[in-house]
Amino acid sequence: MTNCLATGENKFIRKLDVSHICEVCGTEVEDTIHALCRCPLAGSLWQAMQKEGTIPVSLDSLRAGPNWIFDQLDPLSNGQREMFLMIPLRNWFVRNEITHGKAAPPVEVSKRFIQSYIHTLLEIRQNSMINLEKGKHFVNPNLCPPRDGNLHFWAG
Repeated sequence: MTNCLATGENKFIRKLDVSHICEVCGTEVEDTIHALCRCPLAGSLWQAMQKEGTIPVSLDSLRAGPNWIFDQLDPLSNGQREMFLMIPLRNWFVRNEITHGKAAPPVEVSKRFIQSYIHTLLEIRQNSMINLEKGKHFVNPNLCPPRDGNLHFWAG
């Protein structure tokens, strides 16, 4: 939102890098929208999450600008907003892995990571008295999302 990510474009402007082209795909200037959404690698996670039905956002609807994220979040439900915000975060992580010489995790791994993370947050929200040090707590099965591999949002 504040254009402070160390994208290729920002590093080039600050004379920290000799090129502003995306190191991951090499096809266009790496601005924030490209790094988090339009880069083919980032886009594959967006498409996987959209295909699963967890977010109704189309990559075609993403527009650049300082308010791009707010424009996307506005029509979403709370659960969809949480999911939406995790995708750019994961895409930035994967991008950093690649730029630091590591292999990119498969899209399915990133998808499961996001789903697990959101599931854990929902469990914590459900029972704020859990003992995080021991890593064990009682979870009311009537309030938990199903363990069928799909993330469902519910009121509760």
